[in-house]
Amino acid sequence: SSPVPNSTAWSCGDAMAETIVEEDLPGHYLITHNNAAVRAEAALDSPVVGQLAAGEIVHVLEVLPLLEENRVRGKLEHPHGWISLVNLQDGYRWAERQEIAPADPWAIEKAQLVAELRSRDAEIQRWTLMAE
Repeated sequence: SSPVPNSTAWSCGDAMAETIVEEDLPGHYLITHNNAAVRAEAALDSPVVGQLAAGEIVHVLEVLPLLEENRVRGKLEHPHGWISLVNLQDGYRWAERQEIAPADPWAIEKAQLVAELRSRDAEIQRWTLMAE
């Protein structure tokens, strides 16, 4: 995915935003916001392609600050898409970076399978609505 217009890589005048952005690096994240929207692209108005439950672990491959939208977005390995990591205006977090990978060696695979099932379920629901 290409960078979103109105995004600026790693430069921000606000000290709070700079601190938050520096904390958010690629790695494993614990989802803290229930039903966190996974969008097709980094843009906040791109289509929702899935949702994540609080407690799920995801692997963030890329971090992109969207300063005009006051968000830091993360590109997920699985499910494929982007989530908000933090709101730069008020510090609200959708996900917390984990220093180490989950202790359960199957945790990531379990989270990926759950996310895949949710994604397929959402797709079935969309097709059902279109067929009615």
